[in-house]
Amino acid sequence: MFWRSHVAHKAALLYLAASTAWIVFSDQLVELAFPEDSAALQTGKGIFFVLVMTGAIYLLVRMLMARRNELEERYAAERIVGQLLDDVLTESALAPMLADLSSRLCHAYRLEDVWILQKHKDGRLSIIAEGTGAAHRHTRSNDPIVLEKAHEVLQNNRAVILGDEALPAKQPHQTGRQTPLSRISALFPLATDDSAFGVLVCFESAPNLATRRLKTIFQDMARSIAVAWQANEQDRRLLLQDKALSEIANAIVMTDSEGNVLWVNRAYERMTGFQSHEVVGHPMTQLRQNDREARQQDHLWRTILAGKPFKGELVHRRKDGTLVSIYQTITPIHAAGGGGVTHFIAVQEDITARKQAEERLMHLSRHDLLTGLPNRTAFNEHITDLASSSRANEHSFAILLLDISQLGRINETWGHETGDAVLIETARRLKDTIPIGGFLARYGNDEFVIVLPYETGINGPMKLAQDLLDAMIPPYMQQETLIHCQVSIGVTLFPQDGRQTGQLLRNAELALRRAEQDPGLSYCFYSAEIDEGLRHRTRLREELYAALNRDELQVLYQPQICLATNEIVGVEALLRWRHPERGLLAPGAFIEVAEESELIQEIGHWVFRKAVHQAAQWEKSGQPLRVAVNLSFAQFARAELVDVLGSELEHSGLSPKYLELELTESMLARDMEQAAVMLQRLHALGISIAVDDFGTGYSSLAYLYRYRVDRLKIDRSFVRDIGQDQTPSAIVEAMIGLGHTLGMQVTAEGVETESQRQYLKQLQCDEIQGYLISHPVPPDQLAQLLRQAPAEPPRQTGMS
Repeated sequence: MFWRSHVAHKAALLYLAASTAWIVFSDQLVELAFPEDSAALQTGKGIFFVLVMTGAIYLLVRMLMARRNELEERYAAERIVGQLLDDVLTESALAPMLADLSSRLCHAYRLEDVWILQKHKDGRLSIIAEGTGAAHRHTRSNDPIVLEKAHEVLQNNRAVILGDEALPAKQPHQTGRQTPLSRISALFPLATDDSAFGVLVCFESAPNLATRRLKTIFQDMARSIAVAWQANEQDRRLLLQDKALSEIANAIVMTDSEGNVLWVNRAYERMTGFQSHEVVGHPMTQLRQNDREARQQDHLWRTILAGKPFKGELVHRRKDGTLVSIYQTITPIHAAGGGGVTHFIAVQEDITARKQAEERLMHLSRHDLLTGLPNRTAFNEHITDLASSSRANEHSFAILLLDISQLGRINETWGHETGDAVLIETARRLKDTIPIGGFLARYGNDEFVIVLPYETGINGPMKLAQDLLDAMIPPYMQQETLIHCQVSIGVTLFPQDGRQTGQLLRNAELALRRAEQDPGLSYCFYSAEIDEGLRHRTRLREELYAALNRDELQVLYQPQICLATNEIVGVEALLRWRHPERGLLAPGAFIEVAEESELIQEIGHWVFRKAVHQAAQWEKSGQPLRVAVNLSFAQFARAELVDVLGSELEHSGLSPKYLELELTESMLARDMEQAAVMLQRLHALGISIAVDDFGTGYSSLAYLYRYRVDRLKIDRSFVRDIGQDQTPSAIVEAMIGLGHTLGMQVTAEGVETESQRQYLKQLQCDEIQGYLISHPVPPDQLAQLLRQAPAEPPRQTGMS
């Protein structure tokens, strides 16, 4: 080696110079100094030279060997550190790498063992590598000496070299045997800065590490281990970060300051279909979708070149040509020291599925699920925009509100599936009927609304209304059954009927209700008269509520006499309203308004309670009378009706035979099955049933035959012309004969003349009532009629 040849050259030259000088000058000096003893001195001179040169050569060789050992130890450390760095560069795992290092140190420096301790965040120390494992034969990682010295090194960040003090004079005994303690010779901190994160612990069989002057080498070794350790940890973190960036679900793109792609991760490749080599080096703008994207890209570049992050949605085109919606955040990267922008990092999230879901939700929120038509929300948006533009441009449009009146009956009779099919077919017919430019929406359960812009006049809306009605004429075929649907249409016009959308919709609903109430109308245009009628009904309903609280309602009784005996055998309880401004009102003036609300239930119950308790008083006074009470359909349809009547009868004490309930034909014909059940329950209470206004409703022998009816009441419209016109007389005669044939009593209403009375008596009608006998009167005036002689017809009494 170089150092050896270099030192040998020096030694040879030195020896040559010394020998030559000695040979040349020593003999002359001896002869001059001791001429007589030159031979003996020559011999002594030779011996002295040999001794001196031997000592010099010994010292030189000793120095050279020490130098060689020092260099070998240094080179061994360099080889170990070099292998450690190679392991770091090959991304080896930390634990095996440090274990191999410990083993190399043991063999290179003839150490008993080498431990590498790691300091955890909680201050705890643990062994992560050991060289030979020999130290575990006589110590433990939690040995107090190890921990104390290691913590001292960590705290001071300075190496500790131990001598004989590391070996205690005595060793503790444990159950008859000696346990050797640790033989720590040196501890070195593992640190790259002021704080240590580990300790290198050296074990020897004898404390000679200090005498071998290896402190500097091991300190350097410890620093190298710390650097390698942190480099490995940093590499591991970088590898993890690189893997995370490559495998993260969001696409990541790195570009230079010009927007040219430098790197993309795998998520970007999956999202766009472009491989990394296909986009690296190319500008990102090649993926923009259209001119709108170009404008947005301009805004993007203005933002990020100003050094500000950009967040927003973009639409890019995939490699296969399909479009992908992305939400991206672009962050500028500035040069060190606050310089300009050098790179951009874009994090992109594929939001295509979310955007599609949002569009579906938006569509569902604005469209009817069953028919697919725009719903009320979409209609309100459309009509608001249309009204705004029409006000600005002085345009006109019509709103047509269409209602399927029998949808509830269809659902009850054939089921909701059939009802849904009818709605779907209705939507199809309406779509096929409305002209281009019209707007159709499902407004409610059984309501559709059409908006039609038009120029002048009302011919366009009128024609569309008729076309819609014609489209609904063909029956619907469901399960081999033909279903006929009747519709009504309310029409309102902008701006004639209003300029605000809320007002227009209210007007359309008013017109629709008018069309539904009038059997002769199929569609109705809004008018001020309709509005006035609504206000009147609303005012009347509020007054009716107040009338109940102010006790303005009263029950009058109209007598019914037996034609055979002229005796008063019964009365009909009739409701009257003593209006504070309009006087005494018959039910025809307000009962329809009551039926539109829950008032009819409260009023009907009140009338029934009054009539039953009055009849109970007559029975207790010895003058029992049959009391007939009218029932509304709303009362008759209630399942709890029988329980309510039974409770009132029990509370009043009235015998059920003196109570008669009057029902109309239409009430019985609406649901014959339900009516049969209800009548059976009423008869079980002992109550009799009368059919009021017979001949004016859905006259059918079927329900007369099927139901158990006790009395027929012939309507006043037939009684008015009997004896004067042949047709009414024949009809009344037939009704009386029909009732008697079916075992029913027959009462004629509206008898006002003596001739009518005599004619009905000839036809063997059982009973009559009307103004000929008496107007409806309070209970006290009825008592006067009861006291009159039965041989003569009761004298007429005013209404009072």
